[in-house]
Amino acid sequence: MNTAQSIIRGLTLLAIAAGALLAAGRASAQPPPDYGHDFVTVGAPGNRGANVDEVPWYPDRAGAGRVDYEYRITRTEVTIGQWWEFAQIYQQYVAPDDNVTFGALSGDWLRPAPGRRYTLDPGAVNFPVTTSWHLAARYCNWLENGRGTDQASFETGVYDTSTFTQNPDGTRNDQIARNPGSRYFIPTHDEQLKAAYYDPHRYGDGQDGYWLFPNRSNTPPVLGPPSAGGQTNVWAVITRAPLDAGSYPDMQSPWGLLDCSGGETEWSETVAGNVVRSRYRHGSSLYNGFPEYETYDRFDFARSAFPDERSGFRIASVIPSSGAGCLSVLTLLFMSARRRTR
Repeated sequence: MNTAQSIIRGLTLLAIAAGALLAAGRASAQPPPDYGHDFVTVGAPGNRGANVDEVPWYPDRAGAGRVDYEYRITRTEVTIGQWWEFAQIYQQYVAPDDNVTFGALSGDWLRPAPGRRYTLDPGAVNFPVTTSWHLAARYCNWLENGRGTDQASFETGVYDTSTFTQNPDGTRNDQIARNPGSRYFIPTHDEQLKAAYYDPHRYGDGQDGYWLFPNRSNTPPVLGPPSAGGQTNVWAVITRAPLDAGSYPDMQSPWGLLDCSGGETEWSETVAGNVVRSRYRHGSSLYNGFPEYETYDRFDFARSAFPDERSGFRIASVIPSSGAGCLSVLTLLFMSARRRTR
């Protein structure tokens, strides 16, 4: 085999390797299964954090909202219909006398049934679920483990639930953040803030920034039902009547999130303070009264006193890289070899 033939053979092998790597990269870059959730992608990795002018009432939050990677987050809060299968399976692993966990697992619309099962009110399928932070963490483990039915599928994976213990002084030993490489997790406070308020074109084309409210506006959303021109169901503080998730389709964040106002206050992964005693929560809910809801809807946060209080939550997910860097190396080698044949 002469030199020219060797080079041609090398080029052929490089081309085959490049094609295989590209195919593998595309496969690895596919996001994990949705499992019935509607995810939206939040881009602009490495965005700037908020400045003082964008959070004038809470200046120590300046700098919040920066996220250095692309990620996905559910368009709406997790609904009761999405939660139901999880609750049906996990309830068998809850101690019979653990009424706190049973209450957080069933929420407001699941009812115990014979055979350690739950019944579901059909009219509540699309209501946002309310649950504890600990159970939301187990829901992420369940998704991470392919929605398995064994107990390990709920207790390990993203969060190690063996750490969910409390000290005599009220502090907790809970794992602070998800395990590296996790595919599903409770969003951090910065991930929540970016998805709800950050707009790459806030001040004009390519001029990024943060809105004061999570509906691409600097004025609070209007209280009231959709049929009356309302923009948030915080009005339900009077009637205690939930609405389906996504009932205000025109009230979107810059990335397409719905129900950032109203619905349920949402858990974050971020610990409030220097010790694990509580987690930050974000947003108003149908239980917030007027005018307090404006405070919760602004670029702000609230603190949970106990992780087992109940709130709603969204699921977030990191988008895998495509392996494009390796492909670039192969491309350079290919071009270099090609030049040597000229």
